[in-house]
Amino acid sequence: MFASTNPKQPFYVANQVEVSATSQKVLTYLYQPLVGALGVGLYLTLVNEYDSVPFNSDYRTLYQLQEQTNSNLKNLFDSLHYLEATGLVKTFVGNNPALGDVIIFRLQPIPTAAEFFKTFLLSSLLLERVGEVAYERLVKEFTPRRFMGLKNAHEVTSAFFDVFRLNEQAAINPPEQVTQAVKKVEAGNKRVLKVGKTDIRIDWEYLRMQLEAYHVDGGEVVNKRREISQIIQFYQLSEIEFAQLAVKTLSPGEDKLDIKAIQKLANSEYGTSRTRNSVRRQIKSQEEDYVLPTALNKTDKEILLEVENKATVAYLYDLKSRLGGMVTGDEKRVTFVLRDKYGFTDPLINLIVYACLSEYPTLSMKYAETTANDWLREKTLTPVKALARIRERQKGKQRRTYFYNKKKSTTSDGVDWDKKAQQQAQEKTQHTKMSHEEMDEIFNNFEKKE
Repeated sequence: MFASTNPKQPFYVANQVEVSATSQKVLTYLYQPLVGALGVGLYLTLVNEYDSVPFNSDYRTLYQLQEQTNSNLKNLFDSLHYLEATGLVKTFVGNNPALGDVIIFRLQPIPTAAEFFKTFLLSSLLLERVGEVAYERLVKEFTPRRFMGLKNAHEVTSAFFDVFRLNEQAAINPPEQVTQAVKKVEAGNKRVLKVGKTDIRIDWEYLRMQLEAYHVDGGEVVNKRREISQIIQFYQLSEIEFAQLAVKTLSPGEDKLDIKAIQKLANSEYGTSRTRNSVRRQIKSQEEDYVLPTALNKTDKEILLEVENKATVAYLYDLKSRLGGMVTGDEKRVTFVLRDKYGFTDPLINLIVYACLSEYPTLSMKYAETTANDWLREKTLTPVKALARIRERQKGKQRRTYFYNKKKSTTSDGVDWDKKAQQQAQEKTQHTKMSHEEMDEIFNNFEKKE
């Protein structure tokens, strides 16, 4: 910590910093409780003291700072140390042949509110200084305000491939004329035209962390930022979705991104993304506050509560445990596909699992997709409606089973109908077996004749 007791000590400001209205608000609301009013005044005074070509005769002295801030040297340096500790000013001591020791101040730009709150030391100190109530008020003050009308709205903007048809090869590898045009036009025009939906803001640090978790060189995000940005914008991907695509293209031990392979994979999986988004929109349009209808019986109420509150794999294990049997890898894959590929919610997936295992010993992809399509077509995409659809199908199967098994019989006293039914079933089985044997004999004789 440097301090001078000489009011005639010369100083210079080494750089210029622009202070916008937003930056000044951050300085006043967030930094002033840490550095004090004198610290804020000192920072703004130094901002105005920058001279791009300072001459020996243009130096300022500490005495002039004292006059402008109406403070003594001790208070002046105390405030300067606050500014240094919070990262707003860096102080150097240099030597000038004519003036001797000279203080040089390098000003740091005022961070954004988001950067301030992400710096836990500053944020924690602010909480300690102003208290919980004032701190929460400051958080609310700098929280971006959003138009509330969009809360329950879903975007219907057409994507590029919704409107236009483009050769798959051209989408992956632009023609030579296109790449040459970029080089010619780019020098004079840095603005990039956005197509389709609104621009996606990319959190590059978060993306880098996601890729580094899979041992991808962090420098790849910097070196290929432009190509990555184009893929993310064009296919409307999140940072996680891009990282997942990139990982699928990596070879064992590879730490570099293959942009062409990622483009090709993104193009092939675009249809899957459209399907998932379409399903999610349909589910969202039918979502309603979950209230158990009074008309439901106790069993159905318990089922609905269970599917609402259990994760898909956990529900699958619990149900298989109660019914008997083991969970296979293919069954778990079915639940993953329903959620990640088709976009179904956990309660609906659980009900598909329940519906299938109520009829069959194993959860199959074919049954799950058939049921999912049925619910989409019938618009039964809430848990209550989906369970009602299951019950409806179960009743229909019971009616068909009763119709086909119903036999004409006359009532007679003293007949053991259970025993008679067992006898008839046994005779039917034997007849079926004889029929198979007869069929084998017929085919064998047919082959001999040939």
